[in-house]
Amino acid sequence: MSAAAVFSLILPAFAAGPAGAADIYALPEFREALRQYGAGRKAEAAQALRRTLEKSPGHPGAYYLGGVIRYENGEFDKAEYNFRRAFAYPEKGFNARLDTIHAAILQVKLPHLDGWNQKRAQNAQRYRHKLAKIPGVGLQGVLSDCTHVYHLFMIQVARRDALRQFLQDHGVQTGIHYPTPIHLQAAYADHGWRKGDFPVAEEATSRIVSLPMFPELTAEQIDYVCERIGEFVKA
Repeated sequence: MSAAAVFSLILPAFAAGPAGAADIYALPEFREALRQYGAGRKAEAAQALRRTLEKSPGHPGAYYLGGVIRYENGEFDKAEYNFRRAFAYPEKGFNARLDTIHAAILQVKLPHLDGWNQKRAQNAQRYRHKLAKIPGVGLQGVLSDCTHVYHLFMIQVARRDALRQFLQDHGVQTGIHYPTPIHLQAAYADHGWRKGDFPVAEEATSRIVSLPMFPELTAEQIDYVCERIGEFVKA
């Protein structure tokens, strides 16, 4: 890929860690940072990286859904202004779904966001410390120059589905984010991709599991989850 052939990159960032693909090619970024607010590279907050932002109940939490756009580039500011000019539409519009009730709830919750992100990071550190001692458990990679806000805490394990059932039986809810890779989604069937075309993605989706992660998670709860995983691995 060359910068000359690409106008901009639209990047998903659902796992709440920053990505810098556009840096390589010096391209504008429009980043879907739904769960990434507060993450950054080299101590920069995500909101300083010129990206689109959407809020929903878990991250960090409107009442339902609300759209937000933050820019640090004057050209993007001008483009956003054009969207709002009365009866003049040089660009296609969009539905941000941020009404008054969403804005009011976010106004109350956003001051707590840094503290919540810090607690998530602390929870992730405890998970890492405990799970690193269990053989066969793969952990998320984290770059040394990045701040991660851990909307999700995912691990990779063999016998993923059996582990999920074991944890469910012991009162621990888990998730899979996500079970089907993009190339096997029905929406992209027109590309003709088949199982086996992207083996790394397929292998990952068969092994990933998301463990409980939220600011109010206690050390005792984390230890309980890790102990149950250890029991399963040893069985």
